[in-house]
Amino acid sequence: MFKDIYTNESIRDLASRFQEYYAEFQRDGFIERASRNLDELEMKERINQIANAISEFLPQSYPSALKIVLRAMRSDTKFGFSEIRGFLVWPLCQFVEDKGINDFYLSLDALYEMTKYFTSEVPIRAYIIKDSDKVLKKMQDWVQDEDVNVRRLVSEGLRPRLPWAQRLPMFMESPGPVIDLLEKLKDDSELYVRRSVANCLNDISKDNPDMVIETVTGWSKDASKEMNQLIRHGCRTLIKQGHPNIFPLLGFSKDPSVRVEEFSTSSDSVALGEDAIVQASLVSDSDLDQKIVVDYKLYSVKANGKLTAKVYKWTTVDLPAKGEVSLRKVHKFRSVTVRKYYAGVHFIEVLINGEAKKKLKFELTV
Repeated sequence: MFKDIYTNESIRDLASRFQEYYAEFQRDGFIERASRNLDELEMKERINQIANAISEFLPQSYPSALKIVLRAMRSDTKFGFSEIRGFLVWPLCQFVEDKGINDFYLSLDALYEMTKYFTSEVPIRAYIIKDSDKVLKKMQDWVQDEDVNVRRLVSEGLRPRLPWAQRLPMFMESPGPVIDLLEKLKDDSELYVRRSVANCLNDISKDNPDMVIETVTGWSKDASKEMNQLIRHGCRTLIKQGHPNIFPLLGFSKDPSVRVEEFSTSSDSVALGEDAIVQASLVSDSDLDQKIVVDYKLYSVKANGKLTAKVYKWTTVDLPAKGEVSLRKVHKFRSVTVRKYYAGVHFIEVLINGEAKKKLKFELTV
C-alpha cells in the first residue's frame, strides 16, 4: 500500500538529512511528531503529519526552511545522501503548499524543482487558485523546459478535474488559457507528456465539449498516428457520451446506417459472481462500407433501488456495404471496492457511435 512508503525508517532518514543542514534541528522531537500514531493513519494523513512536523521543527522563516527542504531532497555525496524521489517527496511538496503561498514566486520555483523528483501537480493547484495569471506566465516557459517532468506539470497541474485534488473552477468555466498551453505540448516527443495532454483535454470536455471538438478538429488535419491516439484518448468521455461530431474526427462513419437485428443475453437471470454473455447482430443498410464504434450501457440497481448507468467499451467494426456482423461480449458481475452490484431488474443497451439502438432487461440475483 502507498501509505506504507511513509514509515518510521523513512522519517528517521529525513530527520538525518535535516540535521546535517540545520544545526538547531531537534531530531528526536521531529521524529516523535512526524511518526506519532503512524500505524493508525491513512496515506494523506501521514503526508500532512510529516509536513506539519517540517513546519514545526525547521526555521520559522519560510525561505530558510525551504532552502533546507530542497537540500535534503537532493543528493549530497558529502554526507552520503542519495536523492529523494517518488512519493517520499510528497510531504515536502505539501509543506510548500501549506506554508509558501505568501512567497509566491519562491514557492513556484521550488515546485518546479520538486516536480523533477515527484510530480507537483497537486500542490501547484493552490497557487493556480490564488493567482492563475502568475502561474500561467511561468508555465509559458515550462512548456519548453528540457525536463519532461516539468513539461508534464503544465498539462497535469492545469487539469480542471484532476482526481484526488481540488478542482480548478476558473478553467472548468473558461479553459481557453489551458488549451493555449496544450497546443504547445500536443506534439511533445514524450508519450508521458502527450498522455497528460489527453487527460487534460478529457477533463475539459466534461464541461466544454464544443470547445474540445473545435480544438481537436484542427489537430486532426493531417494528423500523425501519435496525434490520432492523443485525440482518441482525450475525447474518450465524448465518445462514451455519444457526441455525434466526435466520431468522424476519429475516422468513423458519420450517421451510420446500421440496424441491430438481434440483441440478447445468455439468460434472463444472472447471479452475482456469474458472467452474462451479451450477443448482438448488426446489419448495414448502407451501400458503402462503414466503420463504427460499438459500446454497451449497463443500467444497474443502486442500494436505494434507483438505476445508475455506465458505458462499457465493446469493439470497433468495419462493416461492409449491406453486410452483417455478429458480436459477443462477456460481462463479469463481480462486486469490487469501487463498484457494488445489488439484486433487481437491470438493463443493457447497445450503442452505435454513441447512439442507443436496442435495450433489454434481465434479473440480477444476489
